Amino acid sequence: MFWENMDITLTERIYRIILVFLSTLALIVGSFFIIYGLNLKKMDLDSSTDKVIQITTKNKLRALSIMIAIVIIIINNILKGVVRYLTLNERHETHTAQTLSIAMKLALARFVNTALLPCIVNNQYNRWFTDGGLVSDTFAIMISVSFLDPVLMLMDPVFIV
Repeated sequence: MFWENMDITLTERIYRIILVFLSTLALIVGSFFIIYGLNLKKMDLDSSTDKVIQITTKNKLRALSIMIAIVIIIINNILKGVVRYLTLNERHETHTAQTLSIAMKLALARFVNTALLPCIVNNQYNRWFTDGGLVSDTFAIMISVSFLDPVLMLMDPVFIV
């Protein structure tokens, strides 16, 4: 029990929960616009028809897919810090409620940022299997999340201590 949090009223706690939700939503909306802008750049590159240009265009499309994956990883790490900090300020009554709140918010926010945003941005199903399409983005995201997240965690000084 957090005895010092027992004097927080329900309305104040709801206000703090809404603040966390709005902060998380702002980060996800920012991530959406960055990913959407990179996707527009990919669509501009994809419209070239010259054979010589297409070879370098494929590399640029793959590089933009990797950039999208890096943006998602950066936003996920920012989300982790912001959600943890703001959820601690919600001042839950128990440690279990606090930990559950952090876990649920992080799981939902990271799912939306990692899985749903690329699907929303690549909503044209005829571009899903092309270079720089949804499959290319998803592959880059999954490889990056699988390898970069553990490496970044190992480089975290708090984790090392």
